[in-house]
Amino acid sequence: MRPLIVCALCWAVTPQAWADEPSSEPAPAESANAGVAEPSATDAAPTEPASDAAPVDVAAEEPPPWANGDTATEEAAPSRPADQLQFTFGGQLEYNLRFRPVAYTYGTYFHDVAEPPTLSRNELKARFKVGAKLGRYGMQSDVELALRASPQAKSLGDLSEVKWVTPFFIEAKEAYVYGRDAFGAKGLDFRVGQQLALFGVGDQFNPTNTINPDDFEDVLLFGEQQGNLMVRLDYSPAWNWQITGILIPVFKPALLPDTGYLAQTPDRFPFTDDETRWNLNAEAFTAEALFQTPTVVRDVSIQMPELAAKNMQAFGRVAASLGGQDIALSYYYGFNDTPVPLAQDAYQSTDKICLNDKDPNSACVNGLLQSDVTLGYQRMQTLGLNMSGEFDAFGWLGESVKPIGYRFELGVFFPEEINMAVNMHNIAFPLAPVQDGPHAFKSEPGGNVATSKPFAKWTLGLDYTFNKHLYMNTQWVHGFPDEFGAGDWMSKGSQVRQSSIRQGASPLECIDIASFSGKGETCAEEWLKPKLGDYLVVGLDTILASQALTIRLFTIWDLLGASHSTYDVDAGERTTKHYSMITPEGFSAVIYPELIYKPGSGLEFDAGALLQFGKSYSRFGAPENGGHQIFFRAKYSF
Repeated sequence: MRPLIVCALCWAVTPQAWADEPSSEPAPAESANAGVAEPSATDAAPTEPASDAAPVDVAAEEPPPWANGDTATEEAAPSRPADQLQFTFGGQLEYNLRFRPVAYTYGTYFHDVAEPPTLSRNELKARFKVGAKLGRYGMQSDVELALRASPQAKSLGDLSEVKWVTPFFIEAKEAYVYGRDAFGAKGLDFRVGQQLALFGVGDQFNPTNTINPDDFEDVLLFGEQQGNLMVRLDYSPAWNWQITGILIPVFKPALLPDTGYLAQTPDRFPFTDDETRWNLNAEAFTAEALFQTPTVVRDVSIQMPELAAKNMQAFGRVAASLGGQDIALSYYYGFNDTPVPLAQDAYQSTDKICLNDKDPNSACVNGLLQSDVTLGYQRMQTLGLNMSGEFDAFGWLGESVKPIGYRFELGVFFPEEINMAVNMHNIAFPLAPVQDGPHAFKSEPGGNVATSKPFAKWTLGLDYTFNKHLYMNTQWVHGFPDEFGAGDWMSKGSQVRQSSIRQGASPLECIDIASFSGKGETCAEEWLKPKLGDYLVVGLDTILASQALTIRLFTIWDLLGASHSTYDVDAGERTTKHYSMITPEGFSAVIYPELIYKPGSGLEFDAGALLQFGKSYSRFGAPENGGHQIFFRAKYSF
């Protein structure tokens, strides 16, 4: 990269401002060649979401003093012939320090589970953005290098390898070639290579951004997505119309957080059929209660879609600006980027495990039922609708009252049905028949974990700038990025967040000993939530000290609460009790306070906390979310 940077400086490069994550809206046809460099596929339109952890007031982002805007233009750069090679260069250096104020303990003496470290991140990231252009054609690259000063060495041999002593990674956010008014066709643009194509208008919650896989690795970066190799064509027949087509040859999965493994607990039965879940719950309980053989998750493997032409993904979009409002319709054919269970294989271990091997009176188990789970990816189609703009609701109060911005993003999903195979491998207990082969489900649909029933996810948001000191953004989010499937406040469909056996239930009433099959209706107890939740997202920025200081408060509230399902012995039937969001059982929320200080010249300091509240079965209190985190960031953009 060094010769390119030196050459760029020789050409008197105009640096790129590095404020917020850019957008995917190409320039209108008549201005296609206005810029020195192709705008990144993430160069943000005013209503596009930022890739930070909270709503961003564009006015509060102070560019370096030498920059004219988000993208270098020919007007901002020294005058030069259009056919002369031109460069742009920008970047960012960022240090992240983060820790958990509360240590978490997971696992049991018979099934050890790694505990998330209290020092959760110690990281230095360098990001470089380089562009080159000659006439109508050029290239754009956006590469991030991260150094994680958290040694992972576990053996003497590891101390001889840099990757274990000083872990690092390199990620190409974008690296593509492009053309404007390509091949002599006015209004026809193309991009080929690693790209981010972000079309959603919701602020960081974008159900129609299905092209690029989600990046959940850093919990603070809500809405972040990964680049992917693709071919993209844009055609603008008129200044206010745009047609886009994208082909993604190879599917890329979502990047999960390092605490995601904590979601793989044996009590979260994924089956859509109630009786199937209850019976499996009863069988696991009986094996532990009668034979001291608890069930654990031993291994989780991933089955990726085959590298075949039939698995290529496609996207099409038509967008227009009409009457000052932006509207777009889109279609996607591909896969959901978060995995679902495809198969479970159960094996029996008869090794005795004790809490204290030297104490014969300590707690012991006689073995384990070990589940190996295979996860895969669900094919889907998505119809999308995006609308954004502003309306002057209170203009009659005077010119000082500004219009209210709105954003509406709707995705209608058509998923494929997924049935999970459950296989038993020589499971043997005293007086019970040996179980070897597919599990015999008593009911239909038995192993179904995902239906083909269509469902919708949406984001409806309003934002308002009261004055130069106060900005507010409010959204109703129906369906989080990792939530998928039919089931919400409008239609039946729940997911099990935690399950157990009803207090006082006897193992003998929960199992048919002759067949060793569960009778779970009278035994199983579950905490349930709809597959698609509803959330109130509120962000408030207070900007002080000549826009150098921003006090941010960002919150997410789970609006639907939780339900508890159990068997009522007195009534002789199963009952379900719902707990609203204002009860201790149903409450779950995120509170994200942040203090941002920008002394100028591209320097920025951030400090704050991500506080996640709720029971262990709740949306935000669940262990896989990683708990509370306190963070500090120092960043320099050039």
